[in-house]
Amino acid sequence: MNQETTIGVHRLMEIVAKYELLFPAINVKDCVTKTEFDTVFSCRHFLFYSIIRTSDLDGKRILVHGHGDVDRGSAFDLRDVSDHVPVIEIDPIIALQACLEDFQVVTTEDFIHEIDIFTSATGTSEIIAPEHMKKIKNSSIACNIGHFDNEIDIEDLEPFPWHDS
Repeated sequence: MNQETTIGVHRLMEIVAKYELLFPAINVKDCVTKTEFDTVFSCRHFLFYSIIRTSDLDGKRILVHGHGDVDRGSAFDLRDVSDHVPVIEIDPIIALQACLEDFQVVTTEDFIHEIDIFTSATGTSEIIAPEHMKKIKNSSIACNIGHFDNEIDIEDLEPFPWHDS
């Protein structure tokens, strides 16, 4: 048996702790290959295909928040369809890595008025906050592929005027 989900691994560990495991089991979730391959490649393609299936990327400027496993892979895929994919990264070592991979490292404030699509998988709260939304282009898209639903500050954005386009 193999287990890939967090909940499944927790349950597996409960069984192991009770000495009730009757057959071999593999914790795939914490395996290096899962992180290095599944997280990097599966997530990057998921974001890419989600965006191209819901919007026209022709000529769009895409800002990628972060340059970790998921963001890095996403930036590479998105760069295949957009001429301009800057990244935001606060860790100086990872920012240098992004530069060496030919990504422009910027701050949100530098490019917010030019960006059509914002993406984030940082796990950090309020990456896209109301003060950013006041400055972005009309009809911009904000995407979150991170672990949590607080990277885009939805609660504080609800009072903003919304319209269907």
